[in-house]
Amino acid sequence: MLRAGVRLAAEAVGAQGACVLARSEEDPDRWTLAGAYGRIEPAGRDVRFPPELPLPERATPSGVVLDPAPGTGLLDPVSGARVRTLAAVPVPLPEQDRPEALLVLYDPEGRPAFGRRDLDVLLPFGREVGAVYQTARLHLAQQRATLEIVQSLVNTIEAKDPYTRGHSQRVTRLALAAAQELGLPPRDMEVLRQAAMLHDIGKIAVRHEVLHKPSSLDPAEIDLVRQHPLTGARILEPLSWLEDVAQVVLQHHERPDGKGYPLGIGGEDLRMESRILAVADAYDAMTSDRPYRRGLGRDEALAELRRGAGTQFDPAAVEALEAALRGEGS
Repeated sequence: MLRAGVRLAAEAVGAQGACVLARSEEDPDRWTLAGAYGRIEPAGRDVRFPPELPLPERATPSGVVLDPAPGTGLLDPVSGARVRTLAAVPVPLPEQDRPEALLVLYDPEGRPAFGRRDLDVLLPFGREVGAVYQTARLHLAQQRATLEIVQSLVNTIEAKDPYTRGHSQRVTRLALAAAQELGLPPRDMEVLRQAAMLHDIGKIAVRHEVLHKPSSLDPAEIDLVRQHPLTGARILEPLSWLEDVAQVVLQHHERPDGKGYPLGIGGEDLRMESRILAVADAYDAMTSDRPYRRGLGRDEALAELRRGAGTQFDPAAVEALEAALRGEGS
């Protein structure tokens, strides 16, 4: 949203370049580059304004134009380069005095400097951006709170079974390491991270005596356990922002050959995140001690994954996990 806003602000006043900076929640004196547009090459993401140029304070509340004498220029704290002139306006949040973001615009095209008329255009724009920014932050906070509640349910399940305690955390670490090897995009990495943490949420509907049965399960019990991906997806389904996560949870026991569960789908119908999660989940299950058996060693578990590559497991995901484990020496 901020990146789109900086482009529109620059176009509104004919600036050659512009950037938007967001204030750090941990350190109010540190600002982070949230977006840039046009002829500006930021020196880095973190920005600190020197004492001689306290731009956020000078720009608050009515904006500021800095237009030094001809031939001198300004040393821009964002790019570290000299610029001829700049304008800055605050992006305040509703009912807050200090700005949470700052719009900075450089070198207007076709005229000597920015002026009051430009600030009159930019100030209302900054307030509107601030209102939308606040709504987005509140929405993200609500999402985090909801996710924490769902995660607490997973922790409750694991707390009942000393043999699976920490399973979700271990699977998450393994899955992300494999995904890194495969070069998964950041958005897909985040979907995978959340799905790995929540993949067993559906086991909350499986009876305790079935989950912890020390002997083999009968056919009816096996069928009950095999419903947990579907149950997990249904638990997450009402949370529209977890739609992709729910799909990965639903598919994490499916197989490339179509012989998995609960839907029996395979091939190209399986998301890459689901394939990675299936491999990480199987590896942790094989290497963990259970009441009826000791866990396998790393090499034995990897050999089992290789044997199932192409049928039970995605070959690329198996290779990626093996490379990640060898890279960390575990």
